[in-house]
Amino acid sequence: MNKIKQSLDQIFQPYETCAGVQDLKEQIYADSMDRFSDYIAQGMDEETAEKKVIARFKDLKDMLTSMASKEGNMVPVLKPSHQDQQSSNTHMFQKGIVIEEPIHSICLNIGRCDVELSNCEQDCVVIETELDFDKVIEHGVLTINERQENIRNSFWNRLQNLWNDQRMKISIPHSCEVLVLNTDFGDVHTDVLSIKRLTLNSNCGDFKGNLKNTEMLNFDLKAGDIDLSCSSNALDLAGKSKLGDLKLELNGLKTAQLNMSTGDIDMKLYSDFERIQIESSCGDIVIDAGELDGVQLQADTSLGDVVNHARNVDGKNLIVIDSSMGDIKINS
Repeated sequence: MNKIKQSLDQIFQPYETCAGVQDLKEQIYADSMDRFSDYIAQGMDEETAEKKVIARFKDLKDMLTSMASKEGNMVPVLKPSHQDQQSSNTHMFQKGIVIEEPIHSICLNIGRCDVELSNCEQDCVVIETELDFDKVIEHGVLTINERQENIRNSFWNRLQNLWNDQRMKISIPHSCEVLVLNTDFGDVHTDVLSIKRLTLNSNCGDFKGNLKNTEMLNFDLKAGDIDLSCSSNALDLAGKSKLGDLKLELNGLKTAQLNMSTGDIDMKLYSDFERIQIESSCGDIVIDAGELDGVQLQADTSLGDVVNHARNVDGKNLIVIDSSMGDIKINS
């Protein structure tokens, strides 16, 4: 028995009695062995190839842990019949959907998949996905809901979708000003997105990308990292995170209010602002203010050091930090 199979058996062992687990495990094992063969063909030795394949199981284990906790300790489910599977598949592969009606606001309610956001050069919304979803358009507001039968689908079918990297790609017109994204489990990525108002609510997933012309950014993450660059004329930023690191590069910030439970903050500022207020329970805070003339710092940490290398100025670029545990450092 090779190490790849041993690792999979160990990960799936708590869920062996659940319907569908064996089929999913066999599929992942076959996929993993294909990857192993590819690595060998690329010139890796067997030990290195095994380690690289097994390293990918960390994401699988995280998926299992997170999703199982939402399923009520994993009550075994009935495996869908062949007829049900055929019926479900008739709604799949809805690729290249184009919405040409005027849209000024979009609300996405997604269960478990990755989301890629971009702008569309034409005045339309383009959706590419294999998810089954409903759309409603009312008074210029587009609402996209993942079908409830997908969300209620068995734990293992939903996990299989994640393992197969199922995702939704959405291109929105520049005329669309508001985007609200509610996702249960999955990453959100954008190379460049021009949007005035963006709200992100997520239970588990990372948010990475570049924003332009954004006037309001709100986020509420239960678990996940944020790596974001934002260019704006006057950005109001408000965010909460229970578990995850925050990395921000901000040009045109007006105000920021951040509440972090556990995680580090790494922020680079390119322009003057009115006020930044940070509350942190546990984590280091590093702010690069080298592009600024100076800051007015009011910082307190119960357990940690405060170091300010920036020039002190009164009544300008106010930074207020209240930290329970962690170092605070302002770089010039």
